[in-house]
Parts: sequence; C-alpha cells; structure tokens
Amino acid sequence: AWAAGAVVVPINTRLAPPEAEHILRDISSSEKSDADDCLILYTSGTTGPAKAVSMTNSEIFVMAAHFSWLTSFQAEDRLYTSFPLHHGIASILGVVPTILAGGCCVLDERFSAQAYWPQIARHRATLAHIINPLIPILMGQPPSAQDREHDAHHGNRQHCTDRDPTEQAQHGQLGLAAHDHRSHGAL
Repeated sequence: AWAAGAVVVPINTRLAPPEAEHILRDISSSEKSDADDCLILYTSGTTGPAKAVSMTNSEIFVMAAHFSWLTSFQAEDRLYTSFPLHHGIASILGVVPTILAGGCCVLDERFSAQAYWPQIARHRATLAHIINPLIPILMGQPPSAQDREHDAHHGNRQHCTDRDPTEQAQHGQLGLAAHDHRSHGAL
C-alpha cells in the first residue's frame, strides 16, 4: 500500500462495534493526512474516543532506526513481541526495525505474563518488547527457572556507530531530508 502512495490505517479487529464505527466514520469523514503521511494509527481511546495519529515515512524510519540503534539490533537477532500490529510498538518498533536489520520478528497472539519468558525461550528471541505497565505483572509471577533460560539481552552490545541515528538523519546521512524530526513529534 505504501509503495502505491496509500495511507495505511491498521485497526484492532477486536474493537467493539461502536469503537470500530467511530474510527471508520472519523477516517472517512475528513482529510486526515498530508501528502507525506503513510500511516495513521488510532489511540486506544482510554480518555475518550480514539484519535488519529498521522505519521510520515521519515518519522517511522527515524523511530525504527533509533530503536535499532538503542537495542543494537542486528541481522542475527530475533525480536519477540506480544503486541498487535495496529499498535506502534509491534509495527514501528518491531516489524520496521526487523526489516532494516534483516532480522526476524516473532509476532505472538497476545501478552501472557505466564507465557512471556517461555515464549521468548521457545522462539529463541534475542530481543523482546515490554512496556512499563506490564513489568509489575511479570514481576508478580512466581519465580521460575524459565525466567532466565532465554537468549534475550538488554541491547547493550557495542553500537555499530557512536552517533545517534536521529542526529544522522538530521544531517542527511540516512537518506532523509535534513530537518529536525523531533519538531514533528516523531521521537
């Protein structure tokens, strides 16, 4: 879709009908994207109706490159994620960095505290997604030998470059326009 110039709008297939209808009405009722936009994600709607968040190809690329740099993502890495593809973590910080690095992304069906570490071990993941609210849930699980029987690392291997990719992008070194992507809310 992106190659054809289309804007991708991933939607959670498990939304209740009123929530899905809101997104479909919202996206079709008004102009939501600029010419440079390639992705529109909808927020979870925890404080009200879901809101559209538009992103350009450059913003997505810089975020993915930054994640790759922070985690030292390499071609031999396997990234485990239990987040859905309509979520920015799985798509922008999962699939896109995997493509950039030439690695492998393991997409699980859903998060399970009990299965989190065993799944990482089963899939031989070297990197894994987690967000702060889920850490206490993981920590609340009974200790198990499987908690440490995996190959995931903290992304603390030596960086391929000493320069942050955001800085490189600002100087046109990643094939992007040389402007401050942070001013557009990308990082």
